[in-house]
Amino acid sequence: MRVEFTTRDGSVREAFLELPVDRNVAGCALFVHRLSPVASEGVIGTITRALTRLGIGVLLYRYMGPGEGDGAPAPPELPALTGEVLDAAGFLERECQAPGILIGHSMAGAAVLEAAHELPSVRAIATIGAPFAAAGSSGDVVNRLALLHRALLVMHAPTDDVVGLENAASIYRSAKHPKSFVSLSDADHFLTQEVDAVFAASVLGAWAMRYLDIRFTPDPDLDPHDHRAVVRIERDHYRTEVRAGGHALITDEPAALGGSNAGPTPYDLLIGGLGACTAITIRMYADRKEWPVEAVEVRLTHRKVPADQVDCEWTKKGKVDVIDREVTLYGELDEAQRARLLEIADRCPVHRTIDGGPCVRTTERRPEAQDR
Repeated sequence: MRVEFTTRDGSVREAFLELPVDRNVAGCALFVHRLSPVASEGVIGTITRALTRLGIGVLLYRYMGPGEGDGAPAPPELPALTGEVLDAAGFLERECQAPGILIGHSMAGAAVLEAAHELPSVRAIATIGAPFAAAGSSGDVVNRLALLHRALLVMHAPTDDVVGLENAASIYRSAKHPKSFVSLSDADHFLTQEVDAVFAASVLGAWAMRYLDIRFTPDPDLDPHDHRAVVRIERDHYRTEVRAGGHALITDEPAALGGSNAGPTPYDLLIGGLGACTAITIRMYADRKEWPVEAVEVRLTHRKVPADQVDCEWTKKGKVDVIDREVTLYGELDEAQRARLLEIADRCPVHRTIDGGPCVRTTERRPEAQDR
């Protein structure tokens, strides 16, 4: 969700606060970056989801660069940016909890290294493409890094043509253990390739678990015996939280429709549920018959087509929903067994529910104080 915080000079900055879908926050991270709004959407989403899935709340703050916003002619100097990092950390502490992780990209990498000295809650710091000597003389930087006394993860691309790899080497050499270096091979400074974002996110997630000592507390609203679905949407585009059967997930709409593509669409979930039920039903039947089914794969697509183009029994006008389902059966099965399993696919409970046209009844439940 979009949030705002005020810096020490009175400026208002926009940020995004992303919480785990079950709202059970095991720790918080502050991620300050210089990734461009267009190129970074996938990067930020990928890294954020990797952390929120672990129960880590993330405050995302993008500092301005040359020519961006308010006519800024250049990025802020390091002292000013460090101050903004501290202001953002204070906001995060007030709204959620004090940050346990600082993540800084580009100049913000140098800023989070400096800000960490004033944030006792911070246990681990990660830099991505960060410069080394931004704080003044290299001697000052070396001494400050040696006094961090926090876990450090240095991520840098050998092909970074904005901040050279030698900066990462200097940061790594100056810091004390525990420290780690991860090469983002073939990546550029802004991580514009999805594969680089996925790799960086996976490393950050595993690293955060190790150094934050995260312990999960079961959410009372995620009772595995309660099979109601609870769905909640707030003001952050179309990102929607879904809780059902003791599990939590996110659904969204693609960017082309005004969403943020943070998860599958509602129709994706619908056909995914049909596919899962189809596969489970076939699996159960094959097991009872002791047939040699090694695996079942179901591929589904949903589309709307004119009613007169399909064999629709109830109407010839307008458009109707068509779900195409392709079943692949792996195993040494004869033709009779394969034909029977395809018949069974049409008998899965979700298929029958969709075919039957379920009666959906809507009532209003007024929010109570504890729901807000």
